[in-house]
Amino acid sequence: MASASVPTLLAMLLCDSVIQDAATTKKSLIGIFAQANAFGFPTAVNLSVFARLTDAEGKYRFRIDVVNLNENKTILSLPPTNELEAKDQLAFVDLVLQIQGLPIPSPGKYEFQLWGNDVYLGRTTLNAVLIRN
Repeated sequence: MASASVPTLLAMLLCDSVIQDAATTKKSLIGIFAQANAFGFPTAVNLSVFARLTDAEGKYRFRIDVVNLNENKTILSLPPTNELEAKDQLAFVDLVLQIQGLPIPSPGKYEFQLWGNDVYLGRTTLNAVLIRN
Protein backbone atom coordinates (compact mmCIF):
# COMPACT_ATOMS: atom_id res chain seq x y z
CA MET A 1 0.00 0.00 0.00
CA ALA A 2 2.95 2.34 -0.45
CA SER A 3 2.54 5.65 -2.19
CA ALA A 4 5.22 7.87 -3.68
CA SER A 5 3.58 11.19 -2.78
CA VAL A 6 2.09 12.81 0.31
CA PRO A 7 -1.25 14.47 -0.50
CA THR A 8 -1.72 18.18 0.15
CA LEU A 9 -4.84 19.08 2.15
CA LEU A 10 -6.60 22.02 0.47
CA ALA A 11 -9.73 22.19 2.63
CA MET A 12 -11.24 20.38 5.59
CA LEU A 13 -14.70 21.32 6.81
CA LEU A 14 -17.24 20.01 9.31
CA CYS A 15 -20.87 19.98 8.22
CA ASP A 16 -24.22 18.34 8.86
CA SER A 17 -24.15 16.35 5.62
CA VAL A 18 -22.64 16.10 2.14
CA ILE A 19 -24.89 15.48 -0.85
CA GLN A 20 -23.50 14.35 -4.21
CA ASP A 21 -25.48 15.07 -7.36
CA ALA A 22 -25.85 11.83 -9.33
CA ALA A 23 -25.66 13.51 -12.76
CA THR A 24 -22.74 15.92 -12.21
CA THR A 25 -20.99 14.33 -9.17
CA LYS A 26 -20.80 17.84 -7.67
CA LYS A 27 -20.89 17.85 -3.87
CA SER A 28 -23.01 20.16 -1.72
CA LEU A 29 -21.96 20.71 1.88
CA ILE A 30 -25.01 21.30 4.05
CA GLY A 31 -24.74 23.16 7.35
CA ILE A 32 -21.02 23.99 7.58
CA PHE A 33 -20.04 24.75 11.18
CA ALA A 34 -17.09 25.19 13.54
CA GLN A 35 -19.03 25.36 16.81
CA ALA A 36 -21.32 22.89 18.57
CA ASN A 37 -23.70 24.27 21.18
CA ALA A 38 -25.04 22.05 23.97
CA PHE A 39 -27.30 22.53 26.99
CA GLY A 40 -25.14 20.09 28.95
CA PHE A 41 -22.11 17.83 28.83
CA PRO A 42 -21.29 15.11 28.06
CA THR A 43 -23.13 15.27 24.75
CA ALA A 44 -22.87 13.68 21.31
CA VAL A 45 -23.03 15.10 17.78
CA ASN A 46 -23.52 13.68 14.30
CA LEU A 47 -21.44 15.27 11.56
CA SER A 48 -19.67 14.82 8.26
CA VAL A 49 -16.06 15.69 7.55
CA PHE A 50 -15.29 16.90 4.02
CA ALA A 51 -11.65 17.03 2.89
CA ARG A 52 -10.30 18.04 -0.51
CA LEU A 53 -6.78 16.91 -1.36
CA THR A 54 -4.41 17.17 -4.29
CA ASP A 55 -0.90 15.87 -5.09
CA ALA A 56 -2.13 12.33 -4.42
CA GLU A 57 -0.86 9.49 -6.56
CA GLY A 58 -0.94 5.89 -5.50
CA LYS A 59 -2.88 3.95 -2.87
CA TYR A 60 -4.01 5.47 0.42
CA ARG A 61 -5.93 4.67 3.56
CA PHE A 62 -7.27 7.75 5.33
CA ARG A 63 -8.34 8.08 8.95
CA ILE A 64 -9.52 10.78 11.33
CA ASP A 65 -8.46 11.19 14.94
CA VAL A 66 -10.50 13.50 17.18
CA VAL A 67 -8.45 15.06 19.97
CA ASN A 68 -9.74 16.94 23.02
CA LEU A 69 -7.25 19.83 23.03
CA ASN A 70 -8.09 20.78 26.65
CA GLU A 71 -6.74 17.43 27.82
CA ASN A 72 -4.54 16.57 24.82
CA LYS A 73 -6.38 13.24 24.65
CA THR A 74 -7.68 11.32 21.62
CA ILE A 75 -11.40 10.68 22.14
CA LEU A 76 -12.06 8.91 18.84
CA SER A 77 -9.99 7.29 16.13
CA LEU A 78 -12.04 6.33 13.09
CA PRO A 79 -10.93 3.10 11.42
CA PRO A 80 -9.01 3.71 8.18
CA THR A 81 -11.01 3.96 4.98
CA ASN A 82 -10.88 1.17 2.44
CA GLU A 83 -7.85 1.56 0.20
CA LEU A 84 -8.36 4.41 -2.27
CA GLU A 85 -6.29 4.80 -5.42
CA ALA A 86 -5.44 8.20 -6.91
CA LYS A 87 -4.15 7.97 -10.48
CA ASP A 88 -3.59 11.64 -11.37
CA GLN A 89 -1.44 13.74 -9.05
CA LEU A 90 -2.92 16.95 -10.51
CA ALA A 91 -6.54 15.95 -9.82
CA PHE A 92 -8.59 16.60 -6.69
CA VAL A 93 -9.52 13.83 -4.29
CA ASP A 94 -12.64 14.50 -2.22
CA LEU A 95 -13.02 12.53 0.98
CA VAL A 96 -16.26 12.40 2.97
CA LEU A 97 -16.36 10.69 6.35
CA GLN A 98 -19.45 10.50 8.56
CA ILE A 99 -19.27 10.39 12.33
CA GLN A 100 -22.40 9.32 14.20
CA GLY A 101 -22.66 10.01 17.93
CA LEU A 102 -19.27 11.70 18.41
CA PRO A 103 -18.84 11.90 22.20
CA ILE A 104 -18.08 15.42 23.43
CA PRO A 105 -17.22 15.05 27.13
CA SER A 106 -16.83 18.74 28.03
CA PRO A 107 -16.84 22.27 26.62
CA GLY A 108 -13.68 23.28 24.79
CA LYS A 109 -11.76 22.84 21.57
CA TYR A 110 -11.59 19.58 19.63
CA GLU A 111 -9.22 18.89 16.75
CA PHE A 112 -10.06 16.64 13.79
CA GLN A 113 -6.76 15.32 12.44
CA LEU A 114 -6.60 13.81 8.95
CA TRP A 115 -4.03 11.07 8.32
CA GLY A 116 -3.15 9.41 5.01
CA ASN A 117 -1.11 6.18 5.21
CA ASP A 118 -0.23 7.19 8.79
CA VAL A 119 1.16 10.58 7.68
CA TYR A 120 -0.40 13.68 9.25
CA LEU A 121 -2.04 15.77 6.50
CA GLY A 122 -3.82 18.55 8.40
CA ARG A 123 -6.64 19.48 10.73
CA THR A 124 -9.74 21.46 11.48
CA THR A 125 -11.23 22.33 14.86
CA LEU A 126 -14.60 22.34 16.60
CA ASN A 127 -15.42 24.56 19.54
CA ALA A 128 -17.91 22.93 21.95
CA VAL A 129 -19.86 25.55 23.91
CA LEU A 130 -22.21 25.28 26.90
CA ILE A 131 -25.28 27.44 26.32
CA ARG A 132 -27.64 28.59 29.03
CA ASN A 133 -31.41 28.97 28.75
